[in-house]
Amino acid sequence: MLQAEIKTMLDKTGLPVVYSHWRKGKAPALPYLVFVRTDSETMGSDHGCELRHDTYDIELYTANKDPTSEAVLEAVLDVSGIQYECHEDYLDTEDMYQVIYTIDFYFRR
Repeated sequence: MLQAEIKTMLDKTGLPVVYSHWRKGKAPALPYLVFVRTDSETMGSDHGCELRHDTYDIELYTANKDPTSEAVLEAVLDVSGIQYECHEDYLDTEDMYQVIYTIDFYFRR
């Protein structure tokens, strides 16, 4: 799945979405989403690189623990058939919650 396709999928949540980060002073009101490719690997054989593996983190930021926003995002991922791992944290310095969904894609090149 390409970054543009991930953005289109995440737009279905109705939450503001950006790749990598919001520009300083430009972040919208919480909740919002940020996604970023955290790893990329190509694999192949004597015929060249034939397989690619990309890992993305989708980060949900909220002012309080927000099961509703989590459920909306998870429903979009589920409908898209995307498996994910999830973990969360409270960011003291930012005074917000962060829930990170890690997703993996394998595709032929």
